[in-house]
Amino acid sequence: MNNNGEPLGENLTLVSYDIRQTDGATRSRVNRIVFGETSRKRTPGGMLEYHYAGFLDRQGALYVGQSVVLLHDEDARAMRDALEALRVPIALTPVTLRTESRFASPRPRRSRGGFPST
Repeated sequence: MNNNGEPLGENLTLVSYDIRQTDGATRSRVNRIVFGETSRKRTPGGMLEYHYAGFLDRQGALYVGQSVVLLHDEDARAMRDALEALRVPIALTPVTLRTESRFASPRPRRSRGGFPST
């Protein structure tokens, strides 16, 4: 705490989920929920691109590693609800980060095969 009794960092939630035991369709849905999706459509006027935001597009979201992300508490609860609806095992762990200690990697780019690449 600082001299005013306020926390020094942010209260966030570490979210980990396990898609190893799920079928391919469920893994694809989970990837769209977490990473978002970009689709392209050919029209008479050219190509249109649509981006559907995932949880990693939200303010303050950080990709920590495979199947692990750091989200604000409200977003973590929303992600839990979405993944539990798909019967994907998920765990939430509250954490506090000091402002000067935020060091997680940026959002990974997805390869054409649908998996994050580094």
